[in-house]
Amino acid sequence: MIKTKAQACIQWIQDYYKDNPDGKAIIGISGGKDSTIAAALCVEALGADRVIGVLMPNGGQPDIGDSEEVCRLLDIRALNVNIHKALGSICDQIDYNYNYTLGSTAKEPMVRTNLPARLRMATLYAVAALYPNSRVVNTCNASEDYVGYSTKYGDAAGDFSPLGNLTVREVLEIGDELGLPKHLVHKTPSDGMCGKSDEDNLGFTYDELDNYILGTGEVSEETMEKIDRLHKSSRHKYQPMPMFDPTVLYIDNDQLTIDDYADGGLVDPSMTASAMAGQIGANLMKDFDGPAAKNVSIDLGLSEADIEKMGDTIQNLINSAGIGLFRGI
Repeated sequence: MIKTKAQACIQWIQDYYKDNPDGKAIIGISGGKDSTIAAALCVEALGADRVIGVLMPNGGQPDIGDSEEVCRLLDIRALNVNIHKALGSICDQIDYNYNYTLGSTAKEPMVRTNLPARLRMATLYAVAALYPNSRVVNTCNASEDYVGYSTKYGDAAGDFSPLGNLTVREVLEIGDELGLPKHLVHKTPSDGMCGKSDEDNLGFTYDELDNYILGTGEVSEETMEKIDRLHKSSRHKYQPMPMFDPTVLYIDNDQLTIDDYADGGLVDPSMTASAMAGQIGANLMKDFDGPAAKNVSIDLGLSEADIEKMGDTIQNLINSAGIGLFRGI
């Protein structure tokens, strides 16, 4: 029998914890649909005794009752950690160091929006440290992630993401399938900080966004342009951190390629692959004599098809000369 999305997600969570049978799931409970549904899925998968809900208001939170209701409904342990003093202390210290008027940093829009989210994630990991082998639940959905509507190293962080490949539309369907209260599942989403809804901030509805992502329904040209712009500008939040590769050879600030060698007259571009590899190997051994030559790598600048055709020949010849091959595209 083909499982529903909810059943499949529950199975996926169980599989994730298969090698961690005693580990707990630590989840921030905002009272919104995503944390409510993600917590419910974790309870179904692991049992209520292995799910810890953490409420993290910043001073007062008008809908804190919804967060408390979620924890009661799911019968999970609830911790209440108010981040207000920690947030204020950090901002005050920044003001002091820059000789700003006290309270200036806390009023900056990017600080006001993102620092609380990062403090909340740090809090979740602090709680996780109290429970051996516990994991922090990411509660973002695919619609938010597509337009970057999350905070890098804040709510965008976590150890596993039950909803990360599900659009808002699909998340709501799962919430209804699980029989969760309508007023929690279909609650108007907001960041709880600026007094506006997510859709007001974005400039379009989640329904329009999901139509665009899923290729269903009508989306205006103006909305598509907004979505594309937000998507493009936010990719850095979800890509692995770029890292310098010390095995790639640079000469005069340029990455070394076969074309560079050909342009410099060091090899004849009309050579066969075998002859070219041999010439490159000889030149490199001459230019980089000694033990360091063993660590030299080159970027051939070839397509995947080219590499498949002659990669093994070039690799074998260059290896015989003591040169490592960087098969980058």
